[in-house]
Amino acid sequence: MQKPKVMLSVLAILVLFVVPIVLCFTRLESQRQEPLSVRHLAFSPDGGSLATVGDVSGTITVFDVKSRSNIAVLHSSPKPWDLKFSSDGAALISWGKEYIVFWNTANWQEIKRLKLTTPPDTVAIELAPNAKIIAFLRGFFGETPTKTVDIWNIEKREDVFSISLDYNSYYHMAFSSDGTLLALAPNGKGAAKIVDLASHRTVFELLPGESVPKRRVGMSAGSF
Repeated sequence: MQKPKVMLSVLAILVLFVVPIVLCFTRLESQRQEPLSVRHLAFSPDGGSLATVGDVSGTITVFDVKSRSNIAVLHSSPKPWDLKFSSDGAALISWGKEYIVFWNTANWQEIKRLKLTTPPDTVAIELAPNAKIIAFLRGFFGETPTKTVDIWNIEKREDVFSISLDYNSYYHMAFSSDGTLLALAPNGKGAAKIVDLASHRTVFELLPGESVPKRRVGMSAGSF
């Protein structure tokens, strides 16, 4: 008569303790998500949406800032390097080494894609806000590097001019809001500079720690 009681006791322990623990871990595992690995991110002009592009997967995820919810997941092949919203917020623009892709923010469908003729030694790409000019950071960062930033007209599909870079470093690039100026800054020590894209000349350069930039009016973009 003792055996049934023992079996009932074991069964009760399983039901009361073991099974809930197993169910709990199963639920946690099903809800577990991979950490968000972000390569770049951008706000919409009204600040209502935040778009990110994954560092590994290249997946574009769009979040609603107010509700903190995921509102779109976009897959583009090949995977994009960066992204930004158009100035009117009507399009999300992503780009990589081969294509520029335009997404409709009303339904998150692809509008169009433009083929890029990217130099093989390109390590970074920056797109102007008007999506008409693109800058390619080129060069191998070794003992004898040759580094330039090539400016390319997307509409005419032709090179505009090249900017020589002085420092053996990765460079950060940023266009002005109207797309007429390009700022270049080496990663670490070295002078940042701003180039006028119409005249192909350096407007000024700024050394680390300086509050007032040194104007370089009259010098060509590749002459310093």
